[in-house]
Amino acid sequence: MSTNSVGLWPVVIAKHMITATVQRMTVESVYLTVEEFANLMRVTPMTVRRLARAGQLNAIKVGRQYRIPRPSHPT
Repeated sequence: MSTNSVGLWPVVIAKHMITATVQRMTVESVYLTVEEFANLMRVTPMTVRRLARAGQLNAIKVGRQYRIPRPSHPT
């Protein structure tokens, strides 16, 4: 194994970490958590979850949690 290929590992790992962070930031900037949406709408997180479960709120389920699309205009 040449020293050149060993020296590339930190760069590859750092590039992967940056890419993952940028992707996560993009998702987080488009969708709100239940708590963030509840604070924005001035309701309890339980109300947001109840509306999402009932299909009355446009939400997606990520694992066991809901994500709500960020409103396109300020409220």
